[in-house]
Amino acid sequence: MIMVRLSPEIPAATELSTVCSGLLVSVYPVAAAVSAFIFAPWSGRLGRKQLLLYLELGFVISTFGFALAQGVESFFLFRILSRAFTGPIMPNCLAYAGEVLQGNRRNRALTNIMLGFTLASIFGVPVGSVLAEWISWRWIFGVIGLGGLLSLL
Repeated sequence: MIMVRLSPEIPAATELSTVCSGLLVSVYPVAAAVSAFIFAPWSGRLGRKQLLLYLELGFVISTFGFALAQGVESFFLFRILSRAFTGPIMPNCLAYAGEVLQGNRRNRALTNIMLGFTLASIFGVPVGSVLAEWISWRWIFGVIGLGGLLSLL
């Protein structure tokens, strides 16, 4: 969601056209839809916990890649990969919590997962926008990647 806010700033700092910057926003949901078909069979083969770790690692690498990207192709590659890895995270988090927890613990976990995604949507864009104005849009993606990396530890 931060890309919507940053789409005017990215062309100003790179060789991307405004149209290409807008497409960076549009490819995100398409990548999520396609990745659902790709990763769904892997949750049964690897197990949800293992799959979640791989998805998070892929997200971290692709987000750092986007922060460092220089050409149009690399911008699109890392943006598509980022969403391809994050698309399956939420449903797999919910399914994993539903599988391993019982009763009130499951209810609390599911509530906290949904609350986390909701709060990230509500506060992530404004905070990211302010930081982008102060520092740079690239740093925002570096910070997001760092947060993902810390969640793996």
